[in-house]
Amino acid sequence: ESAPTTAASDAAITETLDRWILSRLHETITKATEAFARYEYADALDATNQFFWADFCDNYLELIKKRVYNEDGSASPAAQQSAVRTLYYVLDGILKLYAPFTPHVTEELYSHIFADSYAAKGSLHANGQWPKAGSYPLDEVAISAGKIITSALEYVRRTKSEASKSIKYPVEQLVVSSGEIPVALLASVAEDLKGAGNIRNLQWNVEARAMS
Repeated sequence: ESAPTTAASDAAITETLDRWILSRLHETITKATEAFARYEYADALDATNQFFWADFCDNYLELIKKRVYNEDGSASPAAQQSAVRTLYYVLDGILKLYAPFTPHVTEELYSHIFADSYAAKGSLHANGQWPKAGSYPLDEVAISAGKIITSALEYVRRTKSEASKSIKYPVEQLVVSSGEIPVALLASVAEDLKGAGNIRNLQWNVEARAMS
């Protein structure tokens, strides 16, 4: 079985929040590429930093941690594999976005993490290595779902902090507006949110609409 050439063509990326982070990467590459075309390097770095620190580190890694490790067996093999493959694509994209700004450390990381690609294509800085937005899906439903889920996670964090509780402190029940998330996708995103916030019971307010 040959590996898919891009995240956009990979049918194994099934989970909504995986498609969210890849869609945000699509948007980030578009912004950074346009900024470089205008010689606005600082704008390209700002877009990359926002994606890396806020979307990827603060939110995505926390949301998928339980699914990736799957210590309790609650995630299906397909859902776990969706996250693992997404991490592969996102790390590749992040290294390429940062390559113009931190050339030495990105080259070193790329040569180890993506040894096969490094052997085949050579340097991370070679022609053709800059990422293309079209290599990643742009899923508007996933983007909407991601906004709702990350807002809910931020609310949980803030509430725990204000109550001087650890982030691991269990939440007995959380009610979240499902907003624009189709009912069929609620179960998919619920497990990720429950894992990240240590939420025991998650209830959807399907009638309400998320505030813009």
